[in-house]
Amino acid sequence: MPLKWKWFNNSEPFRWTFGYSEVPEFAYFYLPLWAFVAATLVPTALAWRSDTLATRRAHIGFCAKCGYNLSATAAGVPCPECGAKV
Repeated sequence: MPLKWKWFNNSEPFRWTFGYSEVPEFAYFYLPLWAFVAATLVPTALAWRSDTLATRRAHIGFCAKCGYNLSATAAGVPCPECGAKV
């Protein structure tokens, strides 16, 4: 049975869920747009959050990797907690 991409059809309502249907000539797979958006949005948000926290920590005198307070540590010395270069 051949597969056919179906992009737009006025006779069917908008679908929010995944689906599969068969007609005598074709099989249709329905993939909603929100699934693709969620699959890219979640990892992007997590990476952005991680980068924002590391930048904020580095600006206020904390280790960007572990968050250790580096105010009493000499300049150029690695972090005593995790060994990351400062």
